[in-house]
Amino acid sequence: MYHTSCAIIAALVSSFLAISFNQYGSDPADLAPPSPQPQRRVLFVTLEFADPIFSGNGVLSRTMAKSLLALGSEVLVVCGSPDAMASSSMPFEHRHATGTARVAPVLVPAGKWLRLDRHSAWQEFSSGVGELRNQIEAFNATLVMAVDWSGWLALQHIADLLREKPAVYLNFRVFS
Repeated sequence: MYHTSCAIIAALVSSFLAISFNQYGSDPADLAPPSPQPQRRVLFVTLEFADPIFSGNGVLSRTMAKSLLALGSEVLVVCGSPDAMASSSMPFEHRHATGTARVAPVLVPAGKWLRLDRHSAWQEFSSGVGELRNQIEAFNATLVMAVDWSGWLALQHIADLLREKPAVYLNFRVFS
């Protein structure tokens, strides 16, 4: 199956090159160089990303960041972090084999960590995102992604910075 797929891809590439050479000339130097693609800069806002993660939201958030890095995106993760875990190394970087995401944590009460309900640290996280305005503005995202209602609400504190940016809402959980 793998070899068949490779053969099909090779045939398609050969056909494309033949059409391109016939249209533009037989010399590859006659072809205009492709225009460079702009670097995708993703602002990824999620309550749960920093250690200790405690639910599927944290696992999925890290997986999304890893995938974005693998696609060549530059990623700034704005996330909650329990204040008991605060250190002088914040903000920090989250390293993957595919790249490194910069992480800007918002300190939230440790007593409200490990929760994803209305008693979680969503209010502190939401208002704390506003304190990162300068860092978020300097990052100059080309795409904004928010995880769950807590991430979307947090964006309201920096909405003026994101007016013309495409945004994706990721609803990882649905309650019935």
